[in-house]
Amino acid sequence: SQRLQGQPDGPERDELVGKLLDRINDAIPLTNKEKFTAYRYQNILSGPRSQARNTVSNLFQTMVTRPATIAVKASQDWVGTALKGAERTTYFRDVPIYYRNMLNSTADAVEAMKGAWRGKLAIQNPDLAQLRALRGNKLPKKYTVITRAMEAQDRFFQTLISSGEYAVQKSHGVADDIARTKAEEVAKYSLFRSVTDAKNATGQGALLSKIDQFTDTITKIGESHPSVRWFVPFVRTPMNITKQFIEYSP
Repeated sequence: SQRLQGQPDGPERDELVGKLLDRINDAIPLTNKEKFTAYRYQNILSGPRSQARNTVSNLFQTMVTRPATIAVKASQDWVGTALKGAERTTYFRDVPIYYRNMLNSTADAVEAMKGAWRGKLAIQNPDLAQLRALRGNKLPKKYTVITRAMEAQDRFFQTLISSGEYAVQKSHGVADDIARTKAEEVAKYSLFRSVTDAKNATGQGALLSKIDQFTDTITKIGESHPSVRWFVPFVRTPMNITKQFIEYSP
């Protein structure tokens, strides 16, 4: 746990988190209820449509949404500079920089994918990460094929986005450690948007914060009354999709 202090976001930190969770799970055996819940989620996600939706969504976020967001911000910066003399923080040249370094990081993405498939990296999906049985990788491998496959996909695309964003940050003269941390934050937000902001501390807007309030409420109800999760097995993922739809709507 001491090594985690001050460790920047990235594969090394994720591996340390995974090892720490393994130690905790070794000390606290899984209950039959936790095992059953994990098996149930495996079955829910076992349909080919679930895997296809995850793949298509991640691919779209990586190849379209993130570079499009950079381009839009560059346009806003250009207009702001022309009208108000504001300092620019995003440039049109950032888009090809992102694509070039994103594509060049395929080998690293494959390694991250392998690590997730082997169960060496902690699950980051906001819904699945709540399940200790899956988070600690203590179930027999044959019962975690689906979640490991989904996490492997997520890790692959997360690495691609992070590498592209890291190159963009470095092109702006950002220090290496800050650039890596920022890149990891952007990658996780692009795929998961898992951090809720019910009090609008980030200035995301009243409507999005209301959605986060609803998300937190349902999550807490599910924790207090597990029977609710039979009818609402996934909360954060659909709410994050709703937020993204609103964010990118006109």
